[in-house]
Amino acid sequence: MNDALKIALIGAIAILAFDAISSVLAITFGLEYGWFALGSLALYILFGYLAAIRSKWFFGGAVGAFLGLIETSLGWAISWNIGPGKPDAEYMNFVFIAGAVAFVVIAGAVMGMIGGVLTLVKKRNV
Repeated sequence: MNDALKIALIGAIAILAFDAISSVLAITFGLEYGWFALGSLALYILFGYLAAIRSKWFFGGAVGAFLGLIETSLGWAISWNIGPGKPDAEYMNFVFIAGAVAFVVIAGAVMGMIGGVLTLVKKRNV
């Protein structure tokens, strides 16, 4: 199995674990769940970097997009079931869901690409 694919799968497990842990923390301590999105962005960069360093720099964007898709499907289901990820019912329609998925996948791709570009900077400075 390709190293970048292994990293993407490990990243998927990490993002799902992060969603579960952040949901529990938000419920337990009354924290604003939205702030945990910063941790997700950091994970997109990290796993984009790790994938890119073991393959081509642009794989970072693909891994970031993949993680965004995982987060908006399984991750959302996890946080929804725990509690804080459940949006108001009046806003839940196809357009809202499709827009949220598209936004997070694009954000994941951009953050993963930043991770990939960081590998180029690292290689240039070595």
